Amino acid sequence: MAKASALVGKPSLPIPGDSAYELATTFLTRHPRAAPANLANALITGYCSAVTANASVEPAPQRGWLQDFGSQVIQTLQASTLASNKR
Repeated sequence: MAKASALVGKPSLPIPGDSAYELATTFLTRHPRAAPANLANALITGYCSAVTANASVEPAPQRGWLQDFGSQVIQTLQASTLASNKR
């Protein structure tokens, strides 16, 4: 979790899809033995902390940002897992 939070850092919100993809790919590369679900959970939790720390944004947009980020991270990790299983 700490490594995911450090990787996410203090992003400009919301994180666009290509940046979420890059974060997921980087995290997977750094932790190839970790279960993809654990990587996704850690990244999403790290991003959640960054989003909820921004008190100037209403909860509705925050939820949307979290859903979009989570979807992109999960899709990226699933695609990487499927690609590695085909080898």
